[in-house]
Amino acid sequence: MPSDNKKRRDAKKKEAAKSKHVNKKDDSKNLDDEGDSIETNNKNVTNGNRLPITEEEELVKKLEHDMELNAQARSCTGVLGIHPRSRDIKIDNFSVTFHGVEILTDTKAELNCGRRYGLIGANGCGKSTFLSVLGRREVPVQDQIDIYYLTREIPPSEKTALEAVLDVDQERIRLEAMAEELIQCSDDQSQEQLMDIYERLDDIDADKATAKASYILKGLGFTNEMQSKKCKDFSGGWRMRIALARALYVKPHLLLLDEPTNHLDLDACVWLEEELKTYKRILVIISHSQDFLNGVCTNIIHLEQKKLQYYTGNYDAFVKTRLELLENQMKRYNWEQAQIAHMKDYIARFGHGSAKLARQAQSKEKTLGKMVAAGLTERVTNERNVQFYFPSCGKIPPPVIMVQNVSFRYTDTTPYIYKNLDFGIDLDSRVALVGPNGAGKSTLLKLICNELIPTDGLVRMHSHLKIARYHQHMHEQLDLDISALEYMMKSFPDVKEKEEMRKIIGRYGLTGRQQICPIRQLSDGQRCRVVFAWLAWQVPHLLLLDEPTNHLDMETIDALADAVNEFEGGMVLVSHDFRLISQVAEEIWVCEKGTVTKWEGSIQDYKEYLREKVLKENNKNTVSYHTLKKVVSKFKAILVKFDETYPSNVDKDKQYKQLAAELRFSNDVFLAEINVPDQGEKSEERLLAEKLKADNVEEMPFLYLFKQDDFDNPIMIPKDLNDPSMIRNYVRSQVSGVRFQLESCIESFDLLANEFVQKSNDNDRKSILNEAKKSMEKLDENDKQFAKVYVKVMERMLERGELFLQSERERVKNMLKGKLSDIKKKQFQTKLNILENFQIEQIHLKDEL
Repeated sequence: MPSDNKKRRDAKKKEAAKSKHVNKKDDSKNLDDEGDSIETNNKNVTNGNRLPITEEEELVKKLEHDMELNAQARSCTGVLGIHPRSRDIKIDNFSVTFHGVEILTDTKAELNCGRRYGLIGANGCGKSTFLSVLGRREVPVQDQIDIYYLTREIPPSEKTALEAVLDVDQERIRLEAMAEELIQCSDDQSQEQLMDIYERLDDIDADKATAKASYILKGLGFTNEMQSKKCKDFSGGWRMRIALARALYVKPHLLLLDEPTNHLDLDACVWLEEELKTYKRILVIISHSQDFLNGVCTNIIHLEQKKLQYYTGNYDAFVKTRLELLENQMKRYNWEQAQIAHMKDYIARFGHGSAKLARQAQSKEKTLGKMVAAGLTERVTNERNVQFYFPSCGKIPPPVIMVQNVSFRYTDTTPYIYKNLDFGIDLDSRVALVGPNGAGKSTLLKLICNELIPTDGLVRMHSHLKIARYHQHMHEQLDLDISALEYMMKSFPDVKEKEEMRKIIGRYGLTGRQQICPIRQLSDGQRCRVVFAWLAWQVPHLLLLDEPTNHLDMETIDALADAVNEFEGGMVLVSHDFRLISQVAEEIWVCEKGTVTKWEGSIQDYKEYLREKVLKENNKNTVSYHTLKKVVSKFKAILVKFDETYPSNVDKDKQYKQLAAELRFSNDVFLAEINVPDQGEKSEERLLAEKLKADNVEEMPFLYLFKQDDFDNPIMIPKDLNDPSMIRNYVRSQVSGVRFQLESCIESFDLLANEFVQKSNDNDRKSILNEAKKSMEKLDENDKQFAKVYVKVMERMLERGELFLQSERERVKNMLKGKLSDIKKKQFQTKLNILENFQIEQIHLKDEL
């Protein structure tokens, strides 16, 4: 029986169909939510700006259309098995069918708040379907639970990265639009409603939305310039980061992530792992990365034999627990089968014997019947063994490929991605390319296979060389309306017999039914297997693999690694899966800063190097808005007291030093001491406080420093200072050194002026003046204004032949000290304005520890 949700969806579809029929004469185009238009004949396709859409935009629309068709092909049932106001999710009698095939059968979905679940299972078992059903609310889920379902990177568009993140906050956008309309109304009811809207906007910190989005993007590696860049100008990896930023901005109660590490480099994977491991609500992740699942997950859900099985712990704990359960299941199965065989033999032998033996036989027959009725233990069945295979390619003599003095850039106005590359690749090469997103790894593969032409230099290849290049979007470009068998028969017309082609495809783990159903009914992982079958039967000499593990399950990745190791040709790999790299690569080449260099060490060494770099970046902290608000209020009070109590410049300057010392605040440095909140035994702050042997863990201060107008370069505390008193002394010495920078400038030039007074010879005075000018040129603009006063006075005295009298020198010195006090007050007010405006994208207070 269809659920209420299913009935409502069917009703909406009928209404949409009626509306489409009524407007058919007026509208020849179907408009989507973004205002893009697609003509039914797929010609002259335009986007919202009435410009021809790109190939990538067309592909995105095709995928979105495919997802909608898949949703229509699903049938779901389930019963809410928990109180409607609960923060947990529980769905009983959960069943899903897809194109008539059962994916889940009468199982239970149970997700508890505060848990992070890793969803695993073989390719095609229904993992993505399960997430899609939850994400689209095709089964009963409490209304108050907000859901964010992330499937792929954000589509290319004209929106900037910052705008794309802000657009996900639909409540804020809706409230701001309503407020704009109500402002025009003057009646009392509208004004009351407007006040309610303003109150809600304050509750959700709407005025801080831009700062919050900018902060998240900056954490994901976006500079201020990149945040203003259009989404269409980003690579797939960066658009995935934008999509992740949207999810992290929303922080939904239920966050569903389908292969979030696809298209990410290791830096981003480590950052995401650190970010998600503290997620406080409900998180469900599909991932093929064992390291990622181990770092993030508190529980594992195994989708097997159309049931959801739940395990406590991360992926390693799941493997250990499951092996023990399977061993126990097999022992119980063998014991039961032995008992059944014994009882059947006894019944057969003595069922018709003496009365006593017959009664015993009947008793055993009853026992056997009870065992069968209670349910026998199932035999442990091994999962289908997937075996990839790359046919023998034969030998060709080296050199196979020579890259000679190659430089490349896409246009004359863009910077070079590579400059002066020189290397060679042979059939025995086993190379993995690593490096950050945007460094040009995929570009290098395109240069190697002549898909791109070098700007300078040459790429020479053997005349008989055959190259097969796999890239991460190939499975999305398959014809979804034909079967895998038809696709392969079209691609290789020399194979005349279907049975022979079936055997070829079967090597890659596709069953008989999967080979003949339309490709759109296959999962992404199964489509990838079709692509690998197509690549392998081109019989290449060289494999260029760009992120081949995306969408593959762990068993399939191992099968791919075995096939590559048995392959007779060469291989160049781009992957974020360090486990695969460790299995197949013999050399690691780092693509970074326009060069390709060999990494001297193992892939694990490189992983640790990157992890340390990312964790070092993650040690940067920001003070919360509420903390800044308190600091601002405190400084405002001090500033008012400062002006009222010390009207004269001399007294003000003297007392300022005392106040600055008390607040650890000066004209160039602000030091905030933030108490560590009690976040439980596993809090990193508490562990660090314990490491520093603080007397009171809860009150252990963390020190943050930033310089005026130079927030990105704070004063850092050396790591070898591990004693709180040493840390405080170091900080105070740094603060004092900067605090009296301007005073030192005045004193040093006053000494020159004093020396000038002592000299009576013009040549000696000219020498001192030249020394002062040279010293002045080395100063920054703040200090120059003080030095210029002395230099101008010296020049005037030298020009008029007058002496620089002591009284004149004292007058200048006192005048400058008064000006210094005014400057301090001005800089103090500037800091307050910055804090008050809460430009958090500019203020990055870094953790010196």
